[in-house]
Amino acid sequence: MLEQRADIAVHSMKDVPVDFPEGLGLAVICEREDPRDAFVSNNYNSIEELPQGAVVGTCSLRRQCRSVQHAQIS
Repeated sequence: MLEQRADIAVHSMKDVPVDFPEGLGLAVICEREDPRDAFVSNNYNSIEELPQGAVVGTCSLRRQCRSVQHAQIS
């Protein structure tokens, strides 16, 4: 789009950057199915129970940016 080779771009929100380059913006967010992620643990019933410094594994930048503040994301 910045090189004017496309008029619009459609992406999954998980692939959309937090900060947009100058000249681009988010125009529409379409309705979607249940967007929740799953929390899976052998030791804790909720993400709020994680102790200070807990290690959370994810390969998603979006989840890294929006995870609990007291956890170590890897």
